[in-house]
Amino acid sequence: MTAATIVQVNSGLLTAAFSTIMGIPLSTDVTTSDQPEMVSVFDHHKTTYSYGCVGNRPATSTDDDRCLLFIKPLKSGTFQCDVQANAKIEKIKERLHELLGVPPDEQRLIHNGKQLEDGKIMSEYGISDESTLHLVARLNTTKPVVLDPASLDPLHDYDFTYINDGHLTFTRGGERYVRPCGCKRFALNVSNKYENLLWIGCNNGMGEWPVSYHGTGKYEKKTIAQDGYVLTQGQEFPFTQGVYSTPDVCLAEKYAKKFTYNNEQYLVIFQNRVNPKTLRKLQATGPRIGDYWVSPSEADVRPYGICIRKTSLNIQKDILTTVAGNGFGGVAANMLNQPYGIFVDINLNLYVADCKNDRVQFFKYEHLDGITVVGNTEKPTIILRCPIAVFLDADYNLFIIELSNNRIIGSNHDKFYCLMGCSSTTDSIYNRIIYPGPAAFDSYGNIFASDRHRNEIQKFLLMKDPSDTSSVVQSVYSSALTTNSQTYVRLRCSELFYYEAIQVKVVKTSTYIISDMSIEHLFAEDDDGCFNDQFRLEKNLDINTTYVLIVTTLKSQVTGNFSIGVYGPNHVIFNHIEETELIYQTVYSSELTINSQTYGNDQCKSLYYYYEVVQVIVDTVGFYTFSSTGNIIPYRYLYEDYFNPFNPSDSLLLKDDERCDRDRFELFNYLQPNVTYLLVATIPFSKITGSFSIIASGANNVTFKRINDSTVTESIYSSVLTVNSQMYSRECGKSNYYYETIEVNVSKVGNYSFGSYGINNTYGYIYNNSFNPFNPAENLIFDDGFGCDNYKFHLKVYIQPNITYILVVTTFYPNVKGNFSVHVTGPGSVILNRIIKNYSTCSVGDWCHSYTKSIGFTLDDILREEIQPNIPLHKQSLLVKISTVLTTIIFVGGLINSLFSLLTFQNKDLRKIGCGMYLFASSFTSLLTISMFTVKFWFVVLTEMKISISLSVFQVCCMSIESLLKICSYLDAWLNAFVALDRTVAVSRGVKFDKKMSKRIARVIIIILPVFIMSTIIHEPIHRDLFKYHTQKYKSDDFNIWVNESDEYENWINKSNEVEISTNDSRAYVIETHIWCVTRYSVSVQTYNTFILFFHLIVPFVANLFSALYIIFGVARQRSLIQPEQSYKKHIIEQLHKHRQLIISPVILLILTLPRLVISLLSGCMKASSKPWLYLFAYFISFTPSMLVFVVFVIPSKLYRKTFRQTITKLWRR
Repeated sequence: MTAATIVQVNSGLLTAAFSTIMGIPLSTDVTTSDQPEMVSVFDHHKTTYSYGCVGNRPATSTDDDRCLLFIKPLKSGTFQCDVQANAKIEKIKERLHELLGVPPDEQRLIHNGKQLEDGKIMSEYGISDESTLHLVARLNTTKPVVLDPASLDPLHDYDFTYINDGHLTFTRGGERYVRPCGCKRFALNVSNKYENLLWIGCNNGMGEWPVSYHGTGKYEKKTIAQDGYVLTQGQEFPFTQGVYSTPDVCLAEKYAKKFTYNNEQYLVIFQNRVNPKTLRKLQATGPRIGDYWVSPSEADVRPYGICIRKTSLNIQKDILTTVAGNGFGGVAANMLNQPYGIFVDINLNLYVADCKNDRVQFFKYEHLDGITVVGNTEKPTIILRCPIAVFLDADYNLFIIELSNNRIIGSNHDKFYCLMGCSSTTDSIYNRIIYPGPAAFDSYGNIFASDRHRNEIQKFLLMKDPSDTSSVVQSVYSSALTTNSQTYVRLRCSELFYYEAIQVKVVKTSTYIISDMSIEHLFAEDDDGCFNDQFRLEKNLDINTTYVLIVTTLKSQVTGNFSIGVYGPNHVIFNHIEETELIYQTVYSSELTINSQTYGNDQCKSLYYYYEVVQVIVDTVGFYTFSSTGNIIPYRYLYEDYFNPFNPSDSLLLKDDERCDRDRFELFNYLQPNVTYLLVATIPFSKITGSFSIIASGANNVTFKRINDSTVTESIYSSVLTVNSQMYSRECGKSNYYYETIEVNVSKVGNYSFGSYGINNTYGYIYNNSFNPFNPAENLIFDDGFGCDNYKFHLKVYIQPNITYILVVTTFYPNVKGNFSVHVTGPGSVILNRIIKNYSTCSVGDWCHSYTKSIGFTLDDILREEIQPNIPLHKQSLLVKISTVLTTIIFVGGLINSLFSLLTFQNKDLRKIGCGMYLFASSFTSLLTISMFTVKFWFVVLTEMKISISLSVFQVCCMSIESLLKICSYLDAWLNAFVALDRTVAVSRGVKFDKKMSKRIARVIIIILPVFIMSTIIHEPIHRDLFKYHTQKYKSDDFNIWVNESDEYENWINKSNEVEISTNDSRAYVIETHIWCVTRYSVSVQTYNTFILFFHLIVPFVANLFSALYIIFGVARQRSLIQPEQSYKKHIIEQLHKHRQLIISPVILLILTLPRLVISLLSGCMKASSKPWLYLFAYFISFTPSMLVFVVFVIPSKLYRKTFRQTITKLWRR
């Protein structure tokens, strides 16, 4: 039998799925050929992705008549192919035949996930100059084409069909992982495909990649690349082509290819891991759900699973259909009585283990009357007693598990035979199985059966009918263990065991079953361990090899008769082996002193254990035993070729530090000449000395030679992590880790050990040349956490001189402080120097989700670190409370100011000139500015307090509020500037001033000005977006104890010795989501934005300044020329007295505008939290002009005051 039918059902489903994906008709029937054509998933997965340009169009050929194509065969590099522009597909194949030798009829060309057909031209597939085509050679159609089983990993398959995660969240590689619920995931074999398996981890560790999905079909006539490309329009990317995928499995299913298998419809998608270092995320802007991810290279996308989901099942209708039985217990053909196991073959026929009726029923597809195939039938078969499971192999042979008979039986050509537990006699070759449960086959034909009585799973080799003597031959060897039998000492024990050595030869190479036929407690190192009453071995024996079978007992010094049975396709030859060789002994004596070499006997220990290395040289091949005597009994380790004291596990052959006799050690191993063996003797206690002797026993004398290892140098570095230490984000979503960077230089090449002491829960990283806290994965060589005693790190790194290495010492948990020291040991001296490098504080978030701030402060920047989330307003800081009061005052004052200004300038006489028109419009814009300022303040406060707000509302507010606030404030500034300019013109022109022209100009400006301002800042809402990242907050009180003070941290460590807390358990912390409203500008847009900022602030500022200066000095100069009898100084004083209200207004506006100008020019890298009061009051002052229109323009003017009083009087009289 080749494989279990259950596996074949899955194989059939996978074959149908991959036939759809690859476009190749795959087969599951390989009986017509001994060597079917194998295809691998990894040979085809790259051709299934949809590619698309996401940046500027690639450069085209300079020759208009020719076109350069890049051809990528599956198993080789990329080739260039020059063809006629817009050539036919068959012409491309002819050209490839010339270049690569692949006949055109054996070529399959793929572009953007679509197979190219003959008769069509390049433009029909969107193929242009420098496009990439994938070449797949068609397989040999004379042989069946099957899916290579080596490309699958069934041990990691997982059935998500009936799983609903609901509100559960998972993360992989720092990104949210949406599991493929409703699908069955078939794992791909990636164990040996890449340099390591860190990328496929499940603990969000260093090097782990996030999960994405990829559909290989089209949705609404578009691929995932074509739809994703829409999102990239208007954006620039550092690459031009990429592989599209999505973290949203629902979105991927829209692009999934569909196929039909056994009259059911399925869809199939790839499950991948994507490289987070190169990943570009595109957030959906349209009605589609989910995001699109773009990876610039095929190597950045690694498929590791195939997800298949049934789509034809309609859960809204009656999906429960009776296919066997009628709801009543009975023996009729259409009845069952306590049915247990069922099996459905590939034709949808049903087999039922009908327990109470002691039979197996067969129900043809869509037939309710069953046929008894085993059990109580007219045709004699075999008597069953409560069958509980039934299954078929590929040859339609039945296998049945019986509960009452405690056995498993099989069929072969309508003949039934016993497989397991079929006889109670002692000469049976079959092991017993008690209270059997389910069973299954592996792909090699072995049976795995559950024994529920003994709580174990047994594995048996499935053979043909053993009653067929032509296929199974039994060979028996009988003997006895007596007190005169040979003895030996078993590994890790000192007791003597009797044994007999038997030479075994076979006359035919095959698999044989070797089993005892006695009732004694024999032991033969079989697969089931030493707790069964007998042993059973299943081995493949070769005709040209002599085997030695050692028969012994489970307990020491047990004697008795025994018989060995060997079962296989032919007989075997047994020969008793008499032990006639002499046992030679060699003694080596020495002692461990304070001058002996030291090392750590595991990765967490430093050099505090004395040891001695002895080379063992043998001249004769054979088994050798090493024991010891003396006043110290050392542990011993046997190495091959070399011993590395910095990594004692390297080249380790054998160790004996867990022996059953604590007064001696025993090493038992097979040694050969011309091989270097090193025996290491040590003591498992620090700084223990004493003498010892090593006794070697074996086929010949051995030679001991003491090895003097090189001198080990130790260097110590001590420091402390304090509140003044630098901080960074050690892991995605985790912030506030204190750290220290230490420069490491060595004098000699070799392996060096870095161990930490002092503060607990330390974490160490080794970098090459430099350390970037905003990208901790960059230049990383090695890292280690608190895997050692008291949660210390221990690094072992190969280091070279003349290269600078950076050691970063931090902690596993955030906000931990305390003293620490680093002990470095190695073959040479080590220089350790602390380095402090100041890094930009422009970045926000963590190293997986970062945002770089530009120039200028906003209210978000000032209040963000001052507002405490999930805390009521009355419990917030004093700064927040005062800000709330000031905002209320500004709003109320601005509202009153705007109402008074409107009452004043609604007078038509004041609006006969441009100045009155401007001030009337300014009354409205000031009200809008103050209102938007208030909305902006409460938006910041409520979002930072984590008040629940719809994400869509958050998005709209983020894009609109700041832009509207700028439009209103810019309008205010420009209207005030035009007021000043109009007054200046009026003063300079005097009686010649044309009031009607001034009014007409004002009307035009008031209409055009808002449009002009909006056009200059139209880029801002486009580039404003939500920035989202996560942090972890420990919710256990035990964690909150120590994150603030180091002495409290020590108390927690003492407490944790009593109460175990799993720091990797997601229940120990909660994930907090942070959403910021940010602006992302490219360099060119940032330059433009800076220019617009200066323009809207400086031009109105200069207009007000010019107005004030001209009114004072310009008019005075003109008057001095007309009236020379009066001095220029007196004219200036006269102008100041006459037009003081015209001067006061621009001067006040000028002073109040300065704070906004200064704040707008501050670097975004400055921390507003350093001087929050200063920045906050400056920001509030910058908006006071909008609430002072009445104070600045009406109160200083006699005419305006008079008009205001008259308006109030009229209203009062009404």
